[in-house]
Amino acid sequence: MSVRQHSFLTRSRDENVICTASSDPMPSPQDVVSSGRAKCSPVGSRPEQANQAHLIPQGSLQLYTHPSRGPFTPVMAQALRLAGQGTRVLIVQFLKGGINQGPQNRLLLGSSLEWVRCRLHRCIDTPQLDPEERVALDELWQFTQAAVASGSYDLVVLDELSLALKLDLIPEAEVLSLIDRRPISMDMIITGPEMPDSLLERADLITQLRQRAGTVRSLESRTSTTSSL
Repeated sequence: MSVRQHSFLTRSRDENVICTASSDPMPSPQDVVSSGRAKCSPVGSRPEQANQAHLIPQGSLQLYTHPSRGPFTPVMAQALRLAGQGTRVLIVQFLKGGINQGPQNRLLLGSSLEWVRCRLHRCIDTPQLDPEERVALDELWQFTQAAVASGSYDLVVLDELSLALKLDLIPEAEVLSLIDRRPISMDMIITGPEMPDSLLERADLITQLRQRAGTVRSLESRTSTTSSL
């Protein structure tokens, strides 16, 4: 069985890799090695007599933060670059709306990238939602949970999920369950202005994006010069 066929396996935080036998449709408990080492066939055994083991690399959890909501261009650039190389990518934007959005109208870019926004007519920035907006956000969250569990993607970007947590729009327990139970080879990126401790504890990579003070002064100078002309 190929590695891609095993991509739906759920992860354990105590295991670095999972080693499975090609002759079994599902791995048995004996095939899971907690030490992170592969369970391999004896040296010299014939291929037709021994089970060929396959290693599944462990995906990472990456967090990107910035004081404001907008500047996550590096994350989107990374997703587009990987999709161009054939990586199956899903981008979910929970708090940004638009016309004809929602899981049923997600944008397909090429053959490897899917982009979906919440079925709203505005961008959410408060915890108060009207009934229609509440339904739309719940619909997108349920779609996200099913998409992650399906194992159909190599990289999932959850844009502003941490802000949704801060606004108490999505239960933190469900987010942690999504992270812990995602397929073991899946990379996940979460963005937002703030990250709760529960996410920081699970992260493999934390990136804090900052705007350089010199850049701000330069922009202010250009604006002043333009206004005077």
